[in-house]
Amino acid sequence: MNRVGVPDPEHNAQRHAQLIRWAEADRVKAVEEMASLDREGRQTYEIHADRIREAAQADAERAQRAAARPHRYR
Repeated sequence: MNRVGVPDPEHNAQRHAQLIRWAEADRVKAVEEMASLDREGRQTYEIHADRIREAAQADAERAQRAAARPHRYR
């Protein structure tokens, strides 16, 4: 508004443009943050998957060694 209380169209247009820029910047920031979280999530998933594979392989090796050993009561 100008000094007499009448809305100033130029000021309103500038303010509207600024709000649009801020909204776009917030949207870009949110998209970047979501992409970052997605990358971190995939990395965490891959780490856990590797650990599960390693544990399964170790269990299989232990089972093979146990099967190869003669049992006491056989």
